[in-house]
This record gives sequence, C-alpha cells and structure tokens, in this order.
Amino acid sequence: MRFMILFFQKETDWIERTLVRNVVAWKREQAEKGVFITGSPLKPDGFTVSLIPDGQGGHDEIDGPLVDLKTPLFAFELINAASMEEAVAVARSHPAAVEPSFSIEVREVWDQVDEDLGH
Repeated sequence: MRFMILFFQKETDWIERTLVRNVVAWKREQAEKGVFITGSPLKPDGFTVSLIPDGQGGHDEIDGPLVDLKTPLFAFELINAASMEEAVAVARSHPAAVEPSFSIEVREVWDQVDEDLGH
C-alpha cells in the first residue's frame, strides 16, 4: 500500500542545513529498502493557485491556498508500507519527527478507487 506523509510547519520557522542533509540521507536509505517513492518540500503559500467551482461547470482561479491552515503544508513523502502501523513507524523515523516545529500526518493513498467504488 502507499501512504502519504504530510509535514506541516509555520513558514516563519527556519530549516537548518543539518536537517536537510539528514532528510536526504533518510530518503536514500528508505529508497534502498523499497519504501520511499517520492517527496519534496513545497514552496510557500505565495506560489499557490487554487481552482474552485464557479457554479457553471467550470472553475475560478484564486491566488493562494484554498484552505487557510493554521500551520501550512510544508512537504510530503510518498512511501510504500504494508500497513498504517508500518507507515507510522517510517514517519517516526523521518528526521523531521524530532523537530518540535513540525506536525506530521500519515494518510493512506486510495490505490484502487475504481475497484472500491464498483467501477
């Protein structure tokens, strides 16, 4: 199964180079194990465009995030894991997990949407 690890952090908090180096090493280690698929930090909210329904079958474009989060989404990692418990263990091993400025969320990716919805 695939899981998305989401990292939330205030834009005012600084990321130290040591953390970046540790994350890169963690990604390499997890990739060698067949766990890490992809992931990256996200640019700040100033680089966000949201599409919202216009009520006429299309979408209007707005600058900035659609949802105003108290703590913005900072980065993501997409991983392979056998269960939620295993995915949480992988998330706990991430170097950002020891940083008090990060909140981390683990969500299962719905791999079989058509099959699960009966299509």
